[in-house]
Amino acid sequence: MLSGMRAFVKAVLIIAVAAGASAGYVYFVRKFGGEGRRRAPTSAVFAERATIRIPEANYTSRVEVARTNEDRQQGLSDRATLPPGTGLLMVFEQPDTFGIWMPRMRFSIDVIWMSVGNVVDVTERLPVPQRGETYLPIFRPRSPALLAIEVPAGTVAQYGIHAGQRLEVVFDGQ
Repeated sequence: MLSGMRAFVKAVLIIAVAAGASAGYVYFVRKFGGEGRRRAPTSAVFAERATIRIPEANYTSRVEVARTNEDRQQGLSDRATLPPGTGLLMVFEQPDTFGIWMPRMRFSIDVIWMSVGNVVDVTERLPVPQRGETYLPIFRPRSPALLAIEVPAGTVAQYGIHAGQRLEVVFDGQ
């Protein structure tokens, strides 16, 4: 009986923490992240960078944060490389199956899709477009995601990252 009660209390606490995190995120997006707001040169709303941790995979990454439509559309296009342990965090306004495409990309990437503290899907080794290619595929998660992190190709396999793993996002300044 006692173990059942502990499991119930643990589940209630997890739901409360997730609800609080979601409410806090919505508050900050509404207060600081309106698309009509004038953006700082860094394109950051309340943080330029964040740290991503997936403890079960022993994975940590320092990422840039893309919050606006313009920053998400630019993504990693036109960059020469993406060093190991780095990435680009795409922050969406609400969970959905948003797509990522690869215009003007020079290297392959993996995408880790996240929502409310968990990895919901991974997409590995997105292909670099061929010269002159006009149709580019759009890559989407299987489940709605609130965040997506673009990381160097091979990261997902190297660390064994998969759906269901707990994920922590700490924005600079928090």
